[in-house]
Amino acid sequence: MNAPLKPGDGVANLLKKCMKVQAGETALIVCEDPALRWYDTAVSRIIKAALENLGCRVSTVQVSGPDKPLPAHYESDLAAHDVIVYLARVGDQDRFIDKLPGKNVAMLYVRDEKSLRSAYAATDHGAMIAL
Repeated sequence: MNAPLKPGDGVANLLKKCMKVQAGETALIVCEDPALRWYDTAVSRIIKAALENLGCRVSTVQVSGPDKPLPAHYESDLAAHDVIVYLARVGDQDRFIDKLPGKNVAMLYVRDEKSLRSAYAATDHGAMIAL
């Protein structure tokens, strides 16, 4: 029987194997307002801590739902960072176009810590690509 998965397993898969984040990069986590009950705050805290442990400078910006206006500083926040992690449905709106050329961007669908602990989140990214 396998040992239980930890949140870090999914995070390591995301940051190291999928996104290949490097120390010294700047990272922005786009967080959807938790009052909307779509994403909880545990996932963003875990990812932020993991990015900081990798040696990244991390900022967050909170947005509302995808049909609401974005904060005035949103576009400049995106421009100022190398790595962008979306924990917000607004990131899904642009996933089929390269709105952020040259940026390392991921749209996450893990809505809570349980999702981050799942076997799916921890499945090796390279294996998924090979499949």
